[in-house]
Amino acid sequence: CDKITPGMLMAAMRLNIPTVFVSGGPMEAGKATLVDGTVRKLDLVNAISDAVDESVSDEDILRIEENACPTCGSCSGMFTANS
Repeated sequence: CDKITPGMLMAAMRLNIPTVFVSGGPMEAGKATLVDGTVRKLDLVNAISDAVDESVSDEDILRIEENACPTCGSCSGMFTANS
């Protein structure tokens, strides 16, 4: 996700066309209410790690997957695209 913006800008410069580039910014963190009523803030790392955790129920996995990416934008974690 950290290579998309520079790649698009390099392509626009190479084509030598007028360009307005608007970055979407970072995505908001997700929030899921689990079966037991617990509310958790989420990002994609949570969804991936919880999917292989045997102690997390299938219903909770579904709620986490449905809420991990609530908006548009780059990854919500403090990874290379947002640092």
